[in-house]
Amino acid sequence: MSTRGFMRTAFILIVTITTLTQNSDADIGRWIQLDDGTTMGGVYVLEAWNQRLYAGTDNGIFISQNHGRTWRTTSFENEASTITIDGNTVYAGTWSNGVFRSDDAGETWKPIRDGLRTYKSGSYGDVRRILVMFNEIINVMYHQGTYVSVDQGETWHDVSKEWLAGDSIYSMTEFDGYLWSAVSIHWMYRSPDNGRSWEYLPGFVQGRVNDWEVLYNRLYVAGQEGIGRWNEKTRAWEYLMDGLPIGNAHDPDEPPFISSLAVVERRLFAGLRGHGVYVFDVDTETWSSVGLEGHSVHALLSYESSLYAGLGRDGIYCAGRSKVHPHAKAVTTWARMKQETFAKD
Repeated sequence: MSTRGFMRTAFILIVTITTLTQNSDADIGRWIQLDDGTTMGGVYVLEAWNQRLYAGTDNGIFISQNHGRTWRTTSFENEASTITIDGNTVYAGTWSNGVFRSDDAGETWKPIRDGLRTYKSGSYGDVRRILVMFNEIINVMYHQGTYVSVDQGETWHDVSKEWLAGDSIYSMTEFDGYLWSAVSIHWMYRSPDNGRSWEYLPGFVQGRVNDWEVLYNRLYVAGQEGIGRWNEKTRAWEYLMDGLPIGNAHDPDEPPFISSLAVVERRLFAGLRGHGVYVFDVDTETWSSVGLEGHSVHALLSYESSLYAGLGRDGIYCAGRSKVHPHAKAVTTWARMKQETFAKD
């Protein structure tokens, strides 16, 4: 064996031994770090469908068909704020340019804005969420209203005054037969009949709601200042903060808040701005860090038993998960995704 070959082998062994030492309570298995490539900039949305990964970034929407090892551009060149997939039809919201639709699984896009309100400057509001429910599409645009479409977004009906007396909905999800709506900073409502009537719920005190997730048929909410879980029996929010670095920000210009949630193999993960990724232990109801410390995680995606994270400045990472023994601590090892960008023919 040559000297160079020996040094390469020794380096791999050192990395493996260090990882095993840090996570000795579970079998990590074999991890491969993928090469760095051309950066996408900030990644704020991650979605997947039918062997395709979608990344909404500062520089448009990218698609990967090999589990994120390489990415290619699409005709979408706006800053994406949200992506919703309905088979081969894909909807994308933006921060100021309204809503777009792709009818070919994300390859080409067209604007669908008929009926959407604009500011005096002519720009559209922030599209926070797009929900597809049966034959309807719900488009939540913070400050600029909530809209419903029955023709795949070709035309939009403004339901802002009909729903919640015109309050600006910040985020919305569907769970347990209800539409759940987060309004402004603390208010929360739900509707059993697709928006025709609304039930006022106890306020969610952990700031504006950025994401929703379901674990063991319980609804979890990620607010800017913490995480809550709805208790139907007590009709109250249970706040799950133990172990999170909330309130201990080292950078006053980028305080930590919860940006996203994802469930992988019945384990709940949270992405934090400035503090990486945390995992929730349902037995002890505590959180612990599982990597990417110091990074701002803006999006999490559960895909084929792996966890993907979109970072505010540093592209996309993938977490391979080990087969955890019963009652053993979950272990996540992060690998930098190769982001090889090339123009579509």
